[in-house]
Amino acid sequence: MLSILIPTYNYDCSPLVKELNRQALLLKIVFEIIVIDDASLSALNSKNDVINTLSNANFSVLKTNIGRSAIRNFLASKANYDTFLFLDADVMPKNKNFLKKLIAHKNEQVIFGGLECSITKPKEDAFLRWKYSTSRECNSLISRINNSYFTFSSASFFIKKQLFNSIKFDESIKEYGNEDVLFAYNLMERNIPITHIKNPVFHDNIESSIIFINKTKKALTNLHILIKHNKLPDSIYVVSRLHTILKKFHLNKVVSFIFSLTEKTLLKNLLSTKPSLILFDFYRLGYFSKLN
Repeated sequence: MLSILIPTYNYDCSPLVKELNRQALLLKIVFEIIVIDDASLSALNSKNDVINTLSNANFSVLKTNIGRSAIRNFLASKANYDTFLFLDADVMPKNKNFLKKLIAHKNEQVIFGGLECSITKPKEDAFLRWKYSTSRECNSLISRINNSYFTFSSASFFIKKQLFNSIKFDESIKEYGNEDVLFAYNLMERNIPITHIKNPVFHDNIESSIIFINKTKKALTNLHILIKHNKLPDSIYVVSRLHTILKKFHLNKVVSFIFSLTEKTLLKNLLSTKPSLILFDFYRLGYFSKLN
């Protein structure tokens, strides 16, 4: 018995739900698909209304925005079955037997099947997100197994209901960034393994560079707060580890100062069709140093 849980915000996820519904019906499993829009007030919700015409599927809209973590916990509270499949609205199973492959491992506590990114070059204003995703986020199965917890993504994962309810997402995280890192860290702290399999979803990695940069800044702000409140160690990310080393030698203020002087120049590169990930790494380090 499977509860498929999809949080959405200003996105038409009806194609995703139709595909999941088709696969589940073919498998003749007991299932439900619950989709909730987090008060986006989007015109796209008229397209999502078709979800309510599908078997065992429901779409609804919250009146008040509750945030990225709380919406996932709320979805879990509405679920009727003992296993959960969380999916982001902007993904799509790569294979027609996505659910079948997942259910074959249904006795595992947590399963992550991986992300696959488009190799087709995007529009000129979206190269940074595309380059970062293909280089850093869409990891091979071997690399995921070797770095089990920190290649995990909440974009697509299976988890037992009882386990999820014992951890949940931290609802202090309202906006984009690091809610899945904290979730995976909490799994690691409890010695709960993440089973990695080859069963990816395509991830929509074509958002504009400026949107991605702004989301990155929100994620770094979240990271700063989580470390400050001892919810994550400063060794969790390369950027926070480097900042700790810089701070030890009183160089963090120097990096922050250089970042302030060069931010506009860095942005010029990052918003171009040939963004440098090395410069993006420095941008992230500089912004994180400025926060601290």
